[in-house]
Amino acid sequence: MTSTSSLLPSLAYRIAEKQGDKGFASFSKRNDVQKDVERGLAALEKVTTVDELFKNYRALEFVTSALGIGSRLSSPGLLKRALLSDPNDDKSLINQLNSPSLKNAQSTLKLRDTGVATLKAQAFLDELVDSFKRTRYEQNIAQDNPEVTKARYFKTNAKNATDNIYKILGDQVLRDVVTTTLGLPREIAIQPVETQAKAVTSRIDITRFNDPAFVDKFIQRYLNAADQKKQQAGGTSGSGSYVLSLFGGNAGTGGSGSIISLFA
Repeated sequence: MTSTSSLLPSLAYRIAEKQGDKGFASFSKRNDVQKDVERGLAALEKVTTVDELFKNYRALEFVTSALGIGSRLSSPGLLKRALLSDPNDDKSLINQLNSPSLKNAQSTLKLRDTGVATLKAQAFLDELVDSFKRTRYEQNIAQDNPEVTKARYFKTNAKNATDNIYKILGDQVLRDVVTTTLGLPREIAIQPVETQAKAVTSRIDITRFNDPAFVDKFIQRYLNAADQKKQQAGGTSGSGSYVLSLFGGNAGTGGSGSIISLFA
């Protein structure tokens, strides 16, 4: 298989945005994606209790991936306790972890209140399948350029964190995009969260993330920084696999011509 040049994050982002729903629709039809969905649904069908859900790895993987908390799968015990903890108790695990994605998963699944009933509703399963495919799509993009997926996530979710800086600091992706774009060092993570909050808010008014035009400019700054880092590291060659997959092709089918046509 002939390899193609890996794209700089800023160009890869433009391509993904240009493709929009067409890119996602094409990716969703891939055989491997369809098979993963079928296996996930089949595993979920066997689950009748919360305990069974957390003992069925395939079912749990399917659900957590779809809800954007797949990284928590390495600690299923902690995840279970968090999702079943009391959201109204400030000292409960779900609040101590201070993760917007976990809180969203808890309110969506309602495991504490209704067990696995939500997972048996067809309308919910349809939404879960769509979310799973979209997660896989973004993961596929991230294979070559993880910054692109982070930028796309930021574009969708930044507006939901404009009322509280701790929502940004508590979300790993939002935090990374903001601190990277503002030029804050990674070492800031070891500082008290109040210090981190002050470092961010002294440099930017987070309410501006309600403005789509400002968000686009902020994302471009983030991607420009990613471009520079990739060029300095000499990372300008690779598979370009995710771009080719948008067109249902591979590195040996002349995918670069399709890339060029996007901007014709």
